[in-house]
Amino acid sequence: MNVEVFCDGASRGQGQKKYGEASCGVVVYRNRKKVAQFARGLGPRTNNEAEYEAVIAGLLICSMADLVDPIIYTDSAVVANQVNGKWRCKNSALVPLLMTIEEIREEYKFRVVQVPRAFVWEADSLAKQFLD
Repeated sequence: MNVEVFCDGASRGQGQKKYGEASCGVVVYRNRKKVAQFARGLGPRTNNEAEYEAVIAGLLICSMADLVDPIIYTDSAVVANQVNGKWRCKNSALVPLLMTIEEIREEYKFRVVQVPRAFVWEADSLAKQFLD
């Protein structure tokens, strides 16, 4: 079974350290067929926090639906590199989000891959529609 999860977060704040109204969007495909999509508001968050929330939501959707070994696609270099252990997480607001993903990883196998923004267009659209 081929499971692909496209995740994106959006925040109306200006810059990575500014809080704005935020949302996340997730689209899940199994064997190239859409099986789920999800969007929700997050309240005030930075863009990086919203990106993390999107990945967490995607992982929870997959684990609850018994969709095994998903590939998680995100356009966030911060999320992809921190989750994959290439970058240290120094931001105190992101540490609990990273720890949540690490806890999920203890029970559930997945990969996180950074991709260009155009690759997660569907999740981006869902997240932005929620804010509009």
